[in-house]
Amino acid sequence: MGAVVAGFVFLAAGAAGAETIRVAVVEKAKEVRLSSSEPLRFLDSKGAALALNSGRQASVRAQGGGLAVGDQPVGRTVRLRPSGESLAVDGVSYPGEIEIRAAPGERLQVVNHVDVETYVAGVVPREVPAAWDIEVLKAQAVLARTYALSLRQRSAGQAFDIGAGVDHQAYSGESALHPKVQEAVRSTRGEVLAYKGELAEAVYHAYCGGVTENAADVWGRSFPYLQSIRSECRLGDTPPTWTYHIEANDLARRLRAAGIVFSGAVTAVEPADLSQTGRIRTVRVRTGEGPREMRGIDFRKAVGPDLVKSTRFTIEPEGDGFRFAGLGSGHGVGLCQHGARAMADGKAGYREILARYFPGTAVTLSSKVKKNNQVRLVNR
Repeated sequence: MGAVVAGFVFLAAGAAGAETIRVAVVEKAKEVRLSSSEPLRFLDSKGAALALNSGRQASVRAQGGGLAVGDQPVGRTVRLRPSGESLAVDGVSYPGEIEIRAAPGERLQVVNHVDVETYVAGVVPREVPAAWDIEVLKAQAVLARTYALSLRQRSAGQAFDIGAGVDHQAYSGESALHPKVQEAVRSTRGEVLAYKGELAEAVYHAYCGGVTENAADVWGRSFPYLQSIRSECRLGDTPPTWTYHIEANDLARRLRAAGIVFSGAVTAVEPADLSQTGRIRTVRVRTGEGPREMRGIDFRKAVGPDLVKSTRFTIEPEGDGFRFAGLGSGHGVGLCQHGARAMADGKAGYREILARYFPGTAVTLSSKVKKNNQVRLVNR
């Protein structure tokens, strides 16, 4: 253990016996608020205590290319590590060490250095309801652990390993911890999904609409274990279909913000290419300057993945805009969470669930897999 400083202890990431992951819980903020039941003590990047008297609450803001605690400049990096209780950042409590770094554009970044198993316990209940069958929670724990460790393999030299938002895996520290989830994480401790001795692409989504998608039709890369399969799903109160209306000028604004270059109005939106499962591989957007084409997943991200919930949709003109009507939620590749729920209802265990959605893979310990630095797939 590292140096103890007045109620907080600094632990270097990678200390003996500790397998940690660096999670960017805040990526581009001007200021964050910190709080704890213990007096805050700030450490510099080398673990030395800083001469600050901040009490149990403090604000840290980007200033002059560095950081300031209150009105006092403190350099480009500060760290805090609670002993016994977590530290809250903007009201959200996080276990493990907190590192705050200056970022470009007078912004700051907050990175949570946390034990991998603790991290997984914080991800699972954000990705699937804790009330679901524990075998689904176990399957989700294995996938969350695999996905995080996959990203960590290629993050050397970077400020963090993984983000905390939906672009990677949803994580909000201790706010969602649940005893049932913790049991699922404990019972699968260290387990990952592997293919031919390497970490598999452990992608998942909420609801496939009865059939999953080929990875090649979403990301342009084919994997033997990420092929389309039929999937019975249990939705419960979740509606199978969705609709969304967007005004044409709002759509144009969002597409330009995503880097699609054109002036004037969007006059039509139509599928240019469909996959065998009926999902849109390519979207054609007609403008006054001619058509623009983009991948279906990029179009969905540009408009808003919480609004256009999948790429399995139709488009119709409606008023001064367009109406999207779709089926399913997520990219459709890999594990279908509502399909896993149906399998667990039929008494399938988590290994059987994973074998169904990732044929040819095996559940193994992370210590037994080979390192692979290839760029991983995005999990949304």
